[in-house]
Amino acid sequence: MNNQTKAFTHSHWANYFEINHLINAISVNSMVMLTDAQGVFKDVNEQTCTVSGYDRKELINQKYEDLFGYQASDKEHIGEVQRTIDKGGIWSGEVKRFTKQGDIYWTFTIVYPVVDESNKIIAHIGISQIMTRSKVIAEQFDAQNQHLKDFAFSNSHILRHPLATILGLCNLINENIIPTKETQVNEVLKMLQIAAEELDFAVHQMQASIENAKNEKLMVKNKLLKYRNGVKKVMLIDDDDLNHLITQKLIHFIDNEVEVLKFKEVSKALVYLSNEINQLPDLILLDIEMPRINGWSFLKEFEKMQIDVPICILTNSIHERDKYKAINYESVKSFQVKPLKKEELQNLLLLI
Repeated sequence: MNNQTKAFTHSHWANYFEINHLINAISVNSMVMLTDAQGVFKDVNEQTCTVSGYDRKELINQKYEDLFGYQASDKEHIGEVQRTIDKGGIWSGEVKRFTKQGDIYWTFTIVYPVVDESNKIIAHIGISQIMTRSKVIAEQFDAQNQHLKDFAFSNSHILRHPLATILGLCNLINENIIPTKETQVNEVLKMLQIAAEELDFAVHQMQASIENAKNEKLMVKNKLLKYRNGVKKVMLIDDDDLNHLITQKLIHFIDNEVEVLKFKEVSKALVYLSNEINQLPDLILLDIEMPRINGWSFLKEFEKMQIDVPICILTNSIHERDKYKAINYESVKSFQVKPLKKEELQNLLLLI
């Protein structure tokens, strides 16, 4: 529909007060302003006064721009608005305004021209909806998005350095260029370990930066309990065969007499715990992310069973959300990130 045909005619203007109830309905949640052709306030509703901080008497017979003001950078925008309404068009868009106290607020505004019978503009009606909150959220989102882009760019080389070292050493192994002397092999393994630790540290730093974690130690609530007899049997629930191998080797390196029960599926582990009530493990090492039934589902079912066996979460996740979620389970006594180190496992086996 053409903007000109939508403009108010003189007859509409004459009937303005007859439809005052409609204006009042709009006024409940909107700022409604009436100005003459020169932009001088002739009438405003209560919402306009409440939001702007001006009394009605302070607004009437004052120019719009003199009160609400605009910055030098807004001149082009103001000019666009003026050109549109001078031609009798209906303008709509986002407007930044200033309260009487100098605070900024944002509105989505529609300006309607009022014309007489000769099609001459005699007034404007402006209707505005407050959108400060959504505008602030959008600006914060844009700022955060830019921060993440800058962060990813600046940290790419930090990740690439240890990763390149690991890939280079793996290439030597694949091409059978690896040295055969024991001292040289140990040197290569040491370099691999250093590079892997650097990579692990970089990932942790990135996660901490994104989440703005001020003190990671405060994020992890250690609920280790001391038992008199130590650990003689460990249940390992993890769908990864390699993690089974690594963890079992590490357990037996510390104590070769510890029995390790390995389960790749949560359902089978739950069946064992239900049927072998007299053969329960002393400790359960539980992964979170697994196919079909995950670690969270295991915890829900396990706590229904009311079995007094401590659980240590052993996962690849470094998300603080998972740590908080895990420690809310009474049976979870510790949260460890893979790979589990010898010292960490030793503490678990001795303390629990």
